[in-house]
Amino acid sequence: MKTILEEVGNVAGVTGAFLYHPRKGVVANTLPPLFKEENLAEIGNLLIRIYMAGRKNFSDMTEATLYYQESIVTARAVGNGICLAVFSDPSCKTNLLSMAINMAGREIRRRQVVETETSPAPPAASPTATVTVESLLDDPELAAPLEAMRSQLSKIVGPMASIIFEDSLDAWIAAGEPTAETLPTLVDILNREIDDPEKCDRYMALIRPHLPVPP
Repeated sequence: MKTILEEVGNVAGVTGAFLYHPRKGVVANTLPPLFKEENLAEIGNLLIRIYMAGRKNFSDMTEATLYYQESIVTARAVGNGICLAVFSDPSCKTNLLSMAINMAGREIRRRQVVETETSPAPPAASPTATVTVESLLDDPELAAPLEAMRSQLSKIVGPMASIIFEDSLDAWIAAGEPTAETLPTLVDILNREIDDPEKCDRYMALIRPHLPVPP
């Protein structure tokens, strides 16, 4: 992950960057030593709250940017609850920085998909390019269970539920053809994100009534 951040740091005007996860803390960091990890954890938590507040009003919002007198902080959710925060000075070219952040986000999500795959997908279940998070949430067969899974997740992980759920849907899409029959795969992905056996049991109890009954 640090190598990905170093690529972002190659953009002129970038001071450094860090990756933050609400439960795992600072995952990677390329900022100067004066940025202490405990301070970065506080900043990461604040940035996620700002991002989530924005998403409530603007569902298509992709990033939050904070402007200060001598620096700019750009925050973006890049996969499975991880927030990428980039510190730059006002001279930084925003178009180059945006391209670097896009590439970093794609690489982070790609690595997460590889890490979460436990077995090869069946030959007939290849990923479909036309499948998106939005299309899944509108699917007549999947809309109800997915909405229930998303709403119940907020009772387990709090305000990060929307980000974690959408990132998990992305991973589910990448792992194979998303159907009602493969919903257990999505549940496994979400359980890995919850990462707490007791909370996983609580979540399963909440969503079980909303899942299709296996034939």
